[in-house]
Amino acid sequence: MKTHQLPCLALLILGFGQCKKADTNGCQPFNFSLNDTVELCPNADATLHNGNTPLVVRLKSVIDDSRCPVDVDCVWAGLTHPILVISQEGLVETDTLELMDQPGNDFTDHVLVGGYKIKLISVSPEPHSGQTITAEDYRVKVQVTQ
Repeated sequence: MKTHQLPCLALLILGFGQCKKADTNGCQPFNFSLNDTVELCPNADATLHNGNTPLVVRLKSVIDDSRCPVDVDCVWAGLTHPILVISQEGLVETDTLELMDQPGNDFTDHVLVGGYKIKLISVSPEPHSGQTITAEDYRVKVQVTQ
């Protein structure tokens, strides 16, 4: 009887060793305050509790990242487009912002939703030549004001 318990115990331990938690890449939902600059990561809600109805901001993805790699001399700085999902009072809005490092150009670096201004501050990580940034590695800093 005891000889069967040891192999079963070994299988049980090995079986638990194979279980993995979902990889959130360090991203967890969090709360923030008005006027804070917050760092968003893919698919993790950032919630502002300011009054009766919370404002939830989430980074859906980053598209069209043509920013100049930091280790290359470029004629043009490039741009990138983070897509944010913003919800409040049951309404969900998807907005694409634009980050361009050249002054004097018209671009959409903020969005107005429900009396709040959500301004794009930065997109990271910075690109390096020969390296690919994966979707889950992107981080976007925004500031929410009224």
